Amino acid sequence: MWRVTGQSVQLKQGSLRGSARVIDGQTVFTFRGVPYAEPPTGIRRFRPAAPHSRWEGTYSAIEFKPPCPQPSGSRVVRDTMDEDCLYLNIWTNVIPRRLNEGRPRPVVVFLEGQLFTLGNPADIPAEDFVANQDVVFVSVNYRVNAFGFLSWEDNVLPGNMGLTDQSLAIAWVYENIESFGGNRNQITLMGHSAGAASTMFHVISSRSNSRISRAIMMSGSGLAPWALQQNPRANARRLAQVLGCSFYDSRTLLSCLQGKRVSDIVSAVDDMIRDGNTSAIFGPVVDNYLPSTSRFFEISPEIALERGLYKKIPMLSGLVFDDGVLMAYFLKEIIDRLSIRDLRNFVDSTLIPATINQLSAIGDKVVPRDVISFQYFGQYLDARDKSKVFDDIIDFYNEAYFMAPLERQMNLIHSSGGQIHFYLNTYRSADIFGNQLNRTTASHGSDLLYLFGPEMYQKFFIRRFQSFAEERLSRNLKTIFGNFISSGTPIANLLWKEYTVNGKDFFDISSNAPGRNFRDKAYQFWYNYLPRLNEYIEDLVENPNYGDGPEIARLGLDCNTYITFTWLLLAAILVLFVLLIAMAWMIYRKPPEKDFLSFAEPTQSVFSLGARSSARSFDPGTSFRVPPQTTRSRWRESVTTYKL
Repeated sequence: MWRVTGQSVQLKQGSLRGSARVIDGQTVFTFRGVPYAEPPTGIRRFRPAAPHSRWEGTYSAIEFKPPCPQPSGSRVVRDTMDEDCLYLNIWTNVIPRRLNEGRPRPVVVFLEGQLFTLGNPADIPAEDFVANQDVVFVSVNYRVNAFGFLSWEDNVLPGNMGLTDQSLAIAWVYENIESFGGNRNQITLMGHSAGAASTMFHVISSRSNSRISRAIMMSGSGLAPWALQQNPRANARRLAQVLGCSFYDSRTLLSCLQGKRVSDIVSAVDDMIRDGNTSAIFGPVVDNYLPSTSRFFEISPEIALERGLYKKIPMLSGLVFDDGVLMAYFLKEIIDRLSIRDLRNFVDSTLIPATINQLSAIGDKVVPRDVISFQYFGQYLDARDKSKVFDDIIDFYNEAYFMAPLERQMNLIHSSGGQIHFYLNTYRSADIFGNQLNRTTASHGSDLLYLFGPEMYQKFFIRRFQSFAEERLSRNLKTIFGNFISSGTPIANLLWKEYTVNGKDFFDISSNAPGRNFRDKAYQFWYNYLPRLNEYIEDLVENPNYGDGPEIARLGLDCNTYITFTWLLLAAILVLFVLLIAMAWMIYRKPPEKDFLSFAEPTQSVFSLGARSSARSFDPGTSFRVPPQTTRSRWRESVTTYKL
């Protein structure tokens, strides 16, 4: 059904013409801007996309297509956006001239994007990777922000349009990739940031997982606070208010929004996230309110992982040292204009509550909010340098948005019988965000520079690699990912073991060394300590509106319970006071002994017993202690490395 002439391919949809380029002695064929779905415009806006039918004549796949509409904060120039954006790009080093000619190559389908709000696959040049790893590479453009994830939680505005876009692209690749020398039965779904969360969702969803053989998740997880919308109707109402639309019902809202200009919707989305409220970000929803044949999710991703209801395939997942830099980039405009005092108020009134709102297991209680504030920002009131506050914000998002959720996801995968390898990247590179943050660190997205370098590196910094360390990191990444794509194992030796809950093995790709015991306090704080504290508070709550004391009611504690504990505490203090007086009297009346000095080291006392209790432990029967500020070296605790 297809044939090749030069760089042309005949598909069921029509003839396709691409381009060719020689890299490191290897010819790489590129097909850019190939349509996989009908344009999501007009009455198709905010609706699930339909597969693309066909085109007339020879389709020119020479240039990238414009990115989907998205707010400011991206590298995308607003004038270059287009609602007609459902296209993919293909790189291959071989085009067979007839069916079953030669050895079919492993296939990579790559999903990128940030917070399901921004995304532009044209930023990812795959020529270097394909020339060196002998794979077929496909990048996908899908709808983001409100265009991809607006939902009223019904069949009129169902949500998850961006995920169904991705699913259509995966199906297109499965049907057509043999025309480009790819193996349809060896597809690795690979995602970065929001693309990583999407990858986990597709591994869970029966709509996609039958076509996926392996999964790679870079700097993101399906359990991250930003990965699912917690209040989709509230976000839809806010968008409607900004745009002057009635939201009496979903049909009225849809009709109004379909009549708005793209630029007006983009500006409205921009306004919604400009104040730093991350809970207003549009993203995927658990759509089990739809008929079973239309759902993307049957149950929430966390429950699916707990029960092992996902496709058991080899998985590779990883982090970079400062993934939280992504959020600093989003918030930089706010941070720059606020004083330290106003910034503290912003953290307490916006950043922390928004994160709690996205983590349903914690609950929006004042005590957990204060505990989080102390854990990450308790020392910066005395700081005169805003950079210290900036570092704390990065640390907060690094752990809450990336590190702890990924560890939770990997723990569930291993506990439910899944297979996953884990890597870290600590290499400090130049600022990938165009020097807007002025930071040299292992920032969010920096690993892409080396995986797709030197071309992508040169695209961002107008130069090629400048050191042997950068070249080595690029080789390591390409080898690790290439091996995994081909075989399901990142390195062909026993030093890099699979991740397990007990061993927590990982591989540092910057030092080229495996390690174990990745035991980060962030996971315990967010997924153990805070939920237990929240559960304890809820147990004390009998009637949140009861009592005259405003502070007690604000804390959600029952006044009678509070008074009871107060009297018990006073009684205990009184008993201890009486015992101390009695002990002093006995010592005073006791005659001196010759070996008195032998009692200089008492074996134990009520104070030594108290001192031995851990400030981290939590028991409802004991008094509550706020955890001490953790150090910034959380990543390196109890790590043993072995050089290869």
